[in-house]
Amino acid sequence: MEGDMEGKALLFKTIAVQEKEYRSGLFVVIDEAYHHYAGTSGMYASFIERPLDDERVIVVRTFSKVHGFAGLRLGYAVGSPQIIQRMRKFATEDNVNAIVTQAAAAALDDTDGVHDVVRRNANDRQEFLNQAMARALKPIDSHANFVMMNAFHPAGGDPAFPRE
Repeated sequence: MEGDMEGKALLFKTIAVQEKEYRSGLFVVIDEAYHHYAGTSGMYASFIERPLDDERVIVVRTFSKVHGFAGLRLGYAVGSPQIIQRMRKFATEDNVNAIVTQAAAAALDDTDGVHDVVRRNANDRQEFLNQAMARALKPIDSHANFVMMNAFHPAGGDPAFPRE
C-alpha cells in the first residue's frame, strides 16, 4: 500500500522533528475511533492491523462509535508491552465494571453487527450527501458517521445569531 507507507513515513518524519524541537521520549497516540468506517483503501491502513515497529506508538479505539456504547465510556489502547505496563499505573482497579466488560466482549465478537452498522451508516450518509447536493449545499466528503458542511460564511458572522 503505497499511500499507507507514505503516510507512515510522514508521521515519523514529523515525530523526529517534534522530538528534536522539544524533548526525547515523545509518544504518538493514534486515535482510531472511526476506524470501522474507513473501509478498504490504499490510502488507509490501521496501525493495529499494520503495526509499526516503534514502541512510542499507542493506538486507541473506543466502543462509542460503531458499537454505540457512548454512555459506557469504554475504550482500549494497543501498544508495546512495556508502554502498556507503564500506562497501567494510571488505571484504577474499578475503572470498568462487570456489565461494561461483558458488553464489550459481546461487541468484539459481533462482527456481523459491526458490518451491518457500517453498511447502514454508509447508505444513510450517501443519501444525506445526495440530498445536500440536490439543494446546492457543499458537504465535505466523509468516511465517518457524520458529515461536515461548508457553510460559506464564518461562524458567528450572521447578525441574526449574535454571539453572547
